[in-house]
Amino acid sequence: MDSLEKMRQIIIESLRYYANLRYATGEVNRLLIRVC
Repeated sequence: MDSLEKMRQIIIESLRYYANLRYATGEVNRLLIRVC
């Protein structure tokens, strides 16, 4: 139970990090499109 909860927490953190990374990439692309 405890290990399962820890694994779920790790997965949630990974998904949140991935979502933030994609959002940041989208922001950079938007800035590049605006500049170029």
